[in-house]
Amino acid sequence: RLIESITRHFSLFAPFFVSAGANLDLLHVFPVPWLPGSGDAQFDASRISFTGLPADGKVRVYTILGEYVWEGSAAAGGTLSWDGSNHFGARVGSGTYLAVITGGGAQKVRRVVITR
Repeated sequence: RLIESITRHFSLFAPFFVSAGANLDLLHVFPVPWLPGSGDAQFDASRISFTGLPADGKVRVYTILGEYVWEGSAAAGGTLSWDGSNHFGARVGSGTYLAVITGGGAQKVRRVVITR
């Protein structure tokens, strides 16, 4: 699972294709920290992405105190994105959130940091 390339200049590259994983071993969550609207080339994005999820993957987001915020299910390609809103559609505030990710018979917890 390595992509190699030769280039004659410095650039930032990212793969543009993803596929569903069999388990959570290929899980990636980005950008972390998420700095929406900051203009930062690495951490500004319109959404937080979860990739490498199994086809049955689910993500549940909680506050650091364990309060339910949002949940979503993976697309067939093993991807899911979160726009930073709660289950009522309101934008969540800056802070640390816990993403509980399940799929392929496994569970992982990842920290998600949002700075608005």
